[in-house]
Amino acid sequence: MINTFKQSFKLSMTYKINHFIYILKKTPIIKYMLPLNLYANRTLKNICMVISIILDIIAFFLRKALYILVFIVLPFILLDKPDYSFLWVLFFLSLVGALIHNYDLDSSEDKYYALVLMRMDVHEYVMSTTIFYMLKTFIGFFACLYFINDPLQAMITSLMIVGMKSFILAIKIYLYNRYDIDIIQTGCTIIAVIIFVIGCLTFYFDYYLSLSMINNNCYVFIVLGVLAFAYLYKFDYYLHIYKRIFNNNKDIDVNQINEKTYLERIENKQVKTSKHGFEMMHDLFMERHHKALWRMTYIKCIVCGIVACIALVLFIFVPNIIEEVSVDLVNALPCFLFVLYILNNSEDVTRTMFSNCDHSLLKYTFYREPKNLLHLFSIRLKELIRMNSTYAFIIAITYAFILYLCHNPLYYSLIAFISIICMCIFFTIHYLTLYYLMQPFDKNKEIVKPAMA
Repeated sequence: MINTFKQSFKLSMTYKINHFIYILKKTPIIKYMLPLNLYANRTLKNICMVISIILDIIAFFLRKALYILVFIVLPFILLDKPDYSFLWVLFFLSLVGALIHNYDLDSSEDKYYALVLMRMDVHEYVMSTTIFYMLKTFIGFFACLYFINDPLQAMITSLMIVGMKSFILAIKIYLYNRYDIDIIQTGCTIIAVIIFVIGCLTFYFDYYLSLSMINNNCYVFIVLGVLAFAYLYKFDYYLHIYKRIFNNNKDIDVNQINEKTYLERIENKQVKTSKHGFEMMHDLFMERHHKALWRMTYIKCIVCGIVACIALVLFIFVPNIIEEVSVDLVNALPCFLFVLYILNNSEDVTRTMFSNCDHSLLKYTFYREPKNLLHLFSIRLKELIRMNSTYAFIIAITYAFILYLCHNPLYYSLIAFISIICMCIFFTIHYLTLYYLMQPFDKNKEIVKPAMA
């Protein structure tokens, strides 16, 4: 298992270093200063590996510290809550994080190389990376919590987070082995959003458990984590699951579907259009890539709809809430700038546009003429606005109606509705403009110009 981990670690670092060198060779001015045999220079690669490891360690602890500071410490200080209340927030946020992300179930390229091309032992690979990931998580949270709480409580909380991740990972592994992966991921995202909203509401209205009850929950998840790890160690079908994950992502990544499949899909859908030129090309592109482009939009609409329904039920049937949060809701409008920035789909859509359309058309001179690019830009901008405005409309109409329920003037609701829609349009134009100005992606959808990241 140790040898497998060493090989996987070296492979991951080699992939990062080669990607870093590739970025350097694409950077203006710097690329002319680099030697041609840069990839073959072992000394330089070893130096880059050491630097990369040091930077990864520093970045890891900084991310954990920033996470604790922004999401735990600041709300605790600003809202003047009891000393132990930050543990309640951390409990909910850890549960949300465990549901949304699990390192061992993603399909990064280094994992594809290790498991498919290099044919490493899948069970040893998964267990070694799982142990490393859990150990790293424990050290990161313990190091940060040590400075804001006593060492024993910091250790209990850190072990709880590791146990929670292990327990939910085991549940996902069990479900992945039996049911459709896409449905499970969508369900986990919806559950995570609901839990996050419940956690925020309980924290805001002081409905949280006592310190002893929070610790009892920690002990429960620590025990569940140990049992879950035993299940993960005995599980024998990792290869089957990873094959499904890789195949599933290939279905979603339409860059790897051949032209014959494209044409069959279009014929089966009976796509008919009277348009010509770039309009026809755009319509065909959207049909061929409908699943990849609209999937996350549908998920975000469902999640926003569920959150909107919960909020409306609370404000309609619990009148006391209106009096408590009326002023805060009016001042909360700028926060939606951050929300819509996170939800915006434009970066993912432009990735697909470049890897499956534009990167091939750039070979033709007509495609590089300014008038043609501006024409296609306007067509795509309309489509992206339509795509992003679906969930933005749900957010805007819900927020505007809640403001009206809180006895604010009608023009407050109207201003809020228009502002949220304008924010959505602004970020759509922002991403699409950067895409056309910088062309930041390669054919594999990876960012090769760091300024876009």
